[in-house]
Order: sequence, then C-alpha cells, then structure tokens
Amino acid sequence: MFAKFNDIKTLTDAFFVIMKGIFIPNLGNQNNVKMIQLSIGDKRGFINYNLAKPENYFDCDIFNKNGDFFKVYIKDKGARLDLETVFAIISTLKKAGDK
Repeated sequence: MFAKFNDIKTLTDAFFVIMKGIFIPNLGNQNNVKMIQLSIGDKRGFINYNLAKPENYFDCDIFNKNGDFFKVYIKDKGARLDLETVFAIISTLKKAGDK
C-alpha cells in the first residue's frame, strides 16, 4: 500500500493508513484493483475497486466532517454497479440518529 506522508496531518489520517493496510476485504483479481480519493459534500475518503466482470468489488473507507468513519464493502454479483452509483450510495451515509 502506498501513502503520501505529507498528506497525513492528523491522528485520524495516520490511523486510517494503518488500518487500511491491515483490513482490506476481498477485491477479486488484484491485478485489476484501483484506488481513488473521494470527496462528496462533507464526506471524504478512499475507494478501492475492481470493475472486472463477472463481479465488481468496492471497498469504501469514508469520513464525514465530524470525523465519523464509515466502512462500506460492496460485492456486486453480475457487475451492475459503476463508480457513479457507488458515489450516490456513499452520499447517503449518515451516523445513526442523524437527520
């Protein structure tokens, strides 16, 4: 795993990098896995994904403006989802009890 140390500015950032290196779920054939940085509204984070049929895989690690952490793993049998659809799903994430 690669991390830009200049971008690690807080304890939360460091914790994320360490935990990301330990807990990465099955993403299929590793030759096809890609990682993108994400920023949607008040949410930011990273998505590891594999868009190699017959299944798509999405491993999403997201923080909101309050520092709450969300882990979303999607195994898309039939490869029907794309990144835009996953972004739409992530944009709806909220902490239990939040409106």
